[in-house]
Amino acid sequence: MATPADYERLSVWAAMLNPDANIDRRGAKRVVPMQVLSLGLPRTGTVSMREAYSILGYEQPYHYASIFENCKDADMWNEALRAKFQGTGKPYGRAEFDQLLGESAAITDAPGCVFWAELIEAYPEAKVVLVDRDEEKWLASIAGLLEGILNPFGQYVLRFTDPFWFGRIMTCGRLWIEGCFGSANLATAKKNARETYRQHYQAVRRAVPKERLLEYRLGSGWEPLCKFLGKSVPDVPFPHRNEADILANAFGAVIAKALRSSAINLVSGSTYLGVETFNGIPYADPPVGLLRLKPPQRLSSDPGDIDGEFEPPACPQMYLSSETLDSLGKIQSRLRDIPFLKTFLIGQEDCLTVNVQRPTGTKGNDKLPVLFWIYGGAFQLGGTNTYDARNLLATAMDQQQAFVFVSVNYRVGGFGFMPGNEVMKDRSANIGLLDQRLALEWVADNIAAFGGDPSKVTIWGQSAGAISVFDQMLLYGGNASYKGNPLFRGAIMNSGSAIPADPMNCPKGQAVYDAVVRAAGCQCCADTLQCLRQLPFDAFLEAANSVPTFLSYNSIALSYLPRPDGVVLPDNPINLIKDGRFYAVPFIIGDQEDEGTLFSFFQSNISSIDDITNYLGDLFFHNAPKDKLRGWASLYEPSTVKGSPFRTGTSNELYPGFKRMAAILGDVTFTLTRRLSLKLIAQVKPDIPSWSYISSYDYGTPFLGTFHASDLLQVFYGIMPNHAMKSTRTYYLNFIHHLDPNEGIQDYAHWPQWKDEHKLMWFRSADENDILEDNFRGDSAAFIENNTDILRI
Repeated sequence: MATPADYERLSVWAAMLNPDANIDRRGAKRVVPMQVLSLGLPRTGTVSMREAYSILGYEQPYHYASIFENCKDADMWNEALRAKFQGTGKPYGRAEFDQLLGESAAITDAPGCVFWAELIEAYPEAKVVLVDRDEEKWLASIAGLLEGILNPFGQYVLRFTDPFWFGRIMTCGRLWIEGCFGSANLATAKKNARETYRQHYQAVRRAVPKERLLEYRLGSGWEPLCKFLGKSVPDVPFPHRNEADILANAFGAVIAKALRSSAINLVSGSTYLGVETFNGIPYADPPVGLLRLKPPQRLSSDPGDIDGEFEPPACPQMYLSSETLDSLGKIQSRLRDIPFLKTFLIGQEDCLTVNVQRPTGTKGNDKLPVLFWIYGGAFQLGGTNTYDARNLLATAMDQQQAFVFVSVNYRVGGFGFMPGNEVMKDRSANIGLLDQRLALEWVADNIAAFGGDPSKVTIWGQSAGAISVFDQMLLYGGNASYKGNPLFRGAIMNSGSAIPADPMNCPKGQAVYDAVVRAAGCQCCADTLQCLRQLPFDAFLEAANSVPTFLSYNSIALSYLPRPDGVVLPDNPINLIKDGRFYAVPFIIGDQEDEGTLFSFFQSNISSIDDITNYLGDLFFHNAPKDKLRGWASLYEPSTVKGSPFRTGTSNELYPGFKRMAAILGDVTFTLTRRLSLKLIAQVKPDIPSWSYISSYDYGTPFLGTFHASDLLQVFYGIMPNHAMKSTRTYYLNFIHHLDPNEGIQDYAHWPQWKDEHKLMWFRSADENDILEDNFRGDSAAFIENNTDILRI
């Protein structure tokens, strides 16, 4: 529970610390009259004004913080904002605002101020207060607010980890900024801020009769406000809050609640929305102490009763390294000192658990198909505590295609994918993949007790999770059997396939290991690996996170990833496919149209062919001659018309060369490597059914397009109930049950097998599917296919 100190520190934002009221105001009636419309822009003392109105007796003054108190308000605000600025849906008038604001006698801050004209018309009896401040001070202050709302951590991480609460609120923030400032791009919004300020105040002054309007300068105290409102001056000081400091402190509380909101099920089994959840079931001994950097050990004792209030913590994460925090901005640097976030964001070593979810009432002999989920996160972050399958299971039950869902916590970063000759000799390579494998064996041994059928397991992953799914097909040269039976019978890969990689002891891998050893102070030890195992947790975490992350200039030239070790991964994945050394099962594999945009934000000094050549050669492909890389990069035209986000003309060039860099990184890491994987499998094992797709349903998202991981909102979380979500889920559920996405299909297009005609299912928009030839950017695809020996990371 929140303490008085918490409330004092966070002021109006303290309600974030309490549970969401979860009230749907649609259809509600106005309870109190709307008396005050405080229409100053954000960062004009709106926090102080809300408190002032409350002191003066106005019931429940509405502020942006009110949305945090009741998240469902965001749905109505988002609806109103889309109607006003995008022309979709019915514009809001008095009837709608009475529902949304019916318990409030005053309103201040965004998004209300964005609807100044609508509110003035809807409530002609209300008085209007227009709070302003020194323009230069406002510009400096609003820049911090824009950075907070539009920062990458919130927009591209937390929107996915907590789509139901934080995701809704972030959407609201983005929409009102886009409407008010003309853009949701941070640089453009800042550029437009001065004109936005002037136009807003001029427009309100013109619209409101003088007798109804008070122009109130921030810091003027009680007297002018009380005189205008007909109130007695209170016997307390006028509230004064530093909004910048409050927001910075509040951001940590927001993130804590965002993560806490997903941790709502008891490990011993809880029921919610028709789904029973069993969280935090251990499948291995804790990999702590001398078991650090070792393959997972099967449980050596009965774990006994499993009970807990929250979801289990993730394994140790990488995205809170100092470098990453610095790159994301000073707001995120506060996160390291929040105890709750240390558990959920940093993680802990005792983490090898699975979560099981099933329809309520499932019995042990029901033999439902099993969907085994492997999360993504660039092999650096991720955890089961951000993947709740209740919404997906609800769709399955509606379609009478129920299944049992299993998600696995596996080690990431330096804890799960440490490279180096020392690790290879110790036979402790790729232990993150071995964690996944042992969890699959746990499923084989135990899932029947939960009503699942161990002979009907489909493994599904996104990003690094999809690469992991592919690697599970390659593990031990294609040996996926356990106790004489296959561990899975189908595979689904969202944005990930075979990743050509150099061996564990290659120069790049060894350099990562040596850097960690130096950061840990173990370089003088005779057995450096043993030294790393004996370090205190915090010391090893800091050392492991001292190398570059994917949220850096290095982008997806990953420090940690699966590498051939001669045993677990016997060879380069491409070679294993060519040799037929993989476990062949029916599979679905696909990509987002603009896979590379998200990974191209940090390379703003790379624009010429020479720059691109050196960047790719120095960080990604150490074995590739520069002349070959230059020829390959030249296949991507410098014209912004050809780059990613694709099909957007000259728009979305974040920096010179951004769209070309995004196209190259997306193709070589995801899109064209997917095509190569499909082609090689079809050549070696032509009888294996395969289906592929490309998704474009987020076309038009500035600078990002349909970006990497945007499918999580559509397919996994299902918070956008459109044609794309419904059709994709139907195809997947058909595949889980019948190993054919077309089985019993009626409402959607037939999905052709890729191996037959090299055609993709194109999720063309949120409301339309089509069939597409998988032959785009053929010159680059041919280069990648003919140079897999040098294009190894």
